[in-house]
Amino acid sequence: KSKPKIDKAKMVDHDTGLQIATICTFVILIKYQYVAVKQGKSRGAAGLRAPEDSNPGKRTQNFGMKVDSSEPLIAEKEEHLQSKAIRWQRVLTNDLENLPFGLIFMWLSQLLLANVWTQIISSLVFTIARVFHTISYVRELQPHRAFCWFFAVLATL
Repeated sequence: KSKPKIDKAKMVDHDTGLQIATICTFVILIKYQYVAVKQGKSRGAAGLRAPEDSNPGKRTQNFGMKVDSSEPLIAEKEEHLQSKAIRWQRVLTNDLENLPFGLIFMWLSQLLLANVWTQIISSLVFTIARVFHTISYVRELQPHRAFCWFFAVLATL
């Protein structure tokens, strides 16, 4: 007896697309929360928070306006901390510019019952590209960051 042919394309249904979109949304949410925490910590380490956010025994917060640069090593450390804080701020800002549209398109395709394979591939590409975009941004990798951004945008089309 021969085995009946199974059409694998029909094995994936709308529920699978919904599950993938849910997982991707969760991954993006966790990534966003991680970036927000890292950004907040880096601003605190650089003294870039409001003065009222200062804690006794911790670094004085002053929006980064008052820096004792009389010693070259202190000035170099301050510059590094501020550069790191600005980098995390830009990662967060980039997420705020790009994640909403990606998530809207991901879920809109679910509501419109678009092709399931297109939904799954687009959702996975968008999520993976955005995660690697963040990693590339933090690690200062170019052109990796640009490619990740491009693929994430491409996944929303």
